[in-house]
Amino acid sequence: MSSIKPLAFLLGSSILMCFFVFAPSYLEAQPGDGVAWIGEKQDAALWQAIRSDFHEELQPDDPAKTAPVLAYSYKYIYRVAKYRDSALVIVGHQETEGSKYPGYYSAFNYDLRSRARVAIKGAEVVSVFKFVKFLSLGPPPEDIAFTWMTCTECEASQVLSMFHYDAGSRRWLLRSWETDKDIWWTSDSGPSIWTDVSASDIISFDCLHGFLSGGSSDVFGMRCREVDDEENGKRKVTDLTVRYTFDEASSKLEILRGEAGRTELLNRLCRQSPRNKLCQK
Repeated sequence: MSSIKPLAFLLGSSILMCFFVFAPSYLEAQPGDGVAWIGEKQDAALWQAIRSDFHEELQPDDPAKTAPVLAYSYKYIYRVAKYRDSALVIVGHQETEGSKYPGYYSAFNYDLRSRARVAIKGAEVVSVFKFVKFLSLGPPPEDIAFTWMTCTECEASQVLSMFHYDAGSRRWLLRSWETDKDIWWTSDSGPSIWTDVSASDIISFDCLHGFLSGGSSDVFGMRCREVDDEENGKRKVTDLTVRYTFDEASSKLEILRGEAGRTELLNRLCRQSPRNKLCQK
């Protein structure tokens, strides 16, 4: 029996060595402890693995099955953000390759070790995705702030949203924003920072907004001034200033009514965006 033990030890060591030798390069730790966009040239092995595992999601739509909804024949990996052994994968959908029609995007959480992929709830259909910035709102990693349009061929609104990494489940998810039923531009996905008023009773809708340093984490401040045309011919002006604070995957909305707190926040926002219409006196 004693002669077998060294053989078993050597065999086990060989298997362990093989694992480390042949483990995919994209499982290696990143410098620091933050999230980063990873381009295909930067990590071709990661992108190759994603394309392979997202084979089903990248298949063109069957027009016979999607009718009367538009079929998208060209799907591709648009962007990949990596944090430790989890990745945020954004898949692009276009009617045809090179189409001028913007199409839409879908976001997924991708586990680099199990290679499991899960659609991110609330981010299954995102029009005109635009990355804003990485934001430190608590423990690492940073949130991924982005804007998107509610539609592409209608009276659209531009919404600010954020992807948040949940350490407990080791998954990316869409951060939840607190809403107020009396403020139409608040939503669970995030506030509307711009809206098309060309085909509505709204005469104008102007917003000033930005992220501000708030001690241990950033806060989001926003002022919106809306002018509506009422039936009696008079105009109604609604001017609101709010502040969002963040905790884990949620946020808290506070309407600033006191002049002191409101003025301080607006002064800070105007220093960031001095040319904004609401900063002009």
